[in-house]
Amino acid sequence: MFLDAKSLKATVAFSVLALAAGCSSAGTDIPGSGLHQTGSSGGGSGSSGGSSSGASSGGSSGSSSSGASGSSGGGSSGASSGSSSGSSSSSGSGGGGTTISADTTWADGTQIGSVTIAAGVTVTIAPGATVTVASGATITVSGTLTASSATVHAKLTGTKWTALAVASGGTLNLVGVDITGAATALQTLAGATSAEYDTGTITGATAPFNLAKGTALGTKNAAVTGTLGTSQIAGALTASYLDYDSNGYEGITTTDPTATESFEDCTLHGAGPDAGADMLISATGAASIHVAYTSIAQVHCAFHFDTVTAFDVSYTSMEGNAYGFMLYGSAGSGTRTVTYSNIDQNPYAFDTEGQNGPITFSNDYITGTQNPGDAVTVSNSSSAAVSGTGPRPQ
Repeated sequence: MFLDAKSLKATVAFSVLALAAGCSSAGTDIPGSGLHQTGSSGGGSGSSGGSSSGASSGGSSGSSSSGASGSSGGGSSGASSGSSSGSSSSSGSGGGGTTISADTTWADGTQIGSVTIAAGVTVTIAPGATVTVASGATITVSGTLTASSATVHAKLTGTKWTALAVASGGTLNLVGVDITGAATALQTLAGATSAEYDTGTITGATAPFNLAKGTALGTKNAAVTGTLGTSQIAGALTASYLDYDSNGYEGITTTDPTATESFEDCTLHGAGPDAGADMLISATGAASIHVAYTSIAQVHCAFHFDTVTAFDVSYTSMEGNAYGFMLYGSAGSGTRTVTYSNIDQNPYAFDTEGQNGPITFSNDYITGTQNPGDAVTVSNSSSAAVSGTGPRPQ
């Protein structure tokens, strides 16, 4: 099933409240500085970045101050560069958080509360490092957060931490970093410069991806597992060789008419058609959705499109779902094609309702009930499964 407006608004409201919530702290080590901040509740002023049309908004970023300790929790600024000590400790999420103001490296054993990487500053996650994030904490990237080892994975981990958020002017370039325990694993806020996440695994996120309008995330050879909610895309998501397990929840939904998505060589799957959750959803519109050489299985609908301007699906396998396509409102101009694909072992190949513009299925292998309505044209259907569908060998 797709997210109705009421459920979508509730999800968005929860995300915003979770990101805006403050936490009390008994203390936080300031990465790379050797300083320790103490605080009661609240502390430094937080700023939240917004996204539009249903995507949840931003993580809190603590404002900096010159003091290393205080009873009212003002944020502190890390003043030295270099590697952060593996023996550092943190006993809370850090009041208003700390600001990292010089280049540093997070080594194995680093523990952090809420931190903001300042503009112009680069934080590097060392290969193989385990970085523990305090409960309720947010990592806000206004500078650069980077890691570059595809073979020796690092880990950002913790219990019920809030988000890794790329803020205005921020850059994310993570290769080989596994993310566990975050409510929102990867979030781009308005004005984020760029975000790339490759060769890592996201586990147990309520929102694996949450992209604000006008922002973009690229991902290659990544995996999403143990999912506890829905990815929301108001910006641009480009994925290749992504293995995404929706785990019985709605999969990836667009939340803005300008959103774009591209999936190539991906494996998208869920907990079975009876779980009632769809995989690729256009809830409140999308500018374009491109899917090629991809497999979508074990969900209610492989595609649930309410409103979408344009889509093209090719060399894709949709098998073992309740529906291949629900096409419920793609009216207006725009190219909408499904070619050289297998829509097989689904009780319903496609169903149309509402106002749809022209949709063309050609050279596909189709089994199951077809309800073309006035919109769908089917031509040159294959009598046997189309070869070459699904992810291509790397």
